[in-house]
Amino acid sequence: MAGCLEVAEHLNHINEQHLSYWCKHFLRHGYKSADLIRPKIWDDPKVEWWYRQNIVLFAAAKHPIWKRDPPAARDMIHPELHRYCCWFASRSCRKW
Repeated sequence: MAGCLEVAEHLNHINEQHLSYWCKHFLRHGYKSADLIRPKIWDDPKVEWWYRQNIVLFAAAKHPIWKRDPPAARDMIHPELHRYCCWFASRSCRKW
């Protein structure tokens, strides 16, 4: 996963962090992560891979959604992102 973040830096993306970083950050402010959407769209090619990779719900700890006991978000790399990172890395290596 770290390699994919390095690729993102080359694409002028700023502040790229693993999801666990954001979960800890939001938790410090009273928000918990719920991974309710990604499992439903993860394999749907009609949805761009970056949405399938990154869409996570954050809700206040007192929100009624927690009565449903939703799964917490976790770090995952979408296969399409992984393929892109491998492709990008192979192209970058050729320049040396």
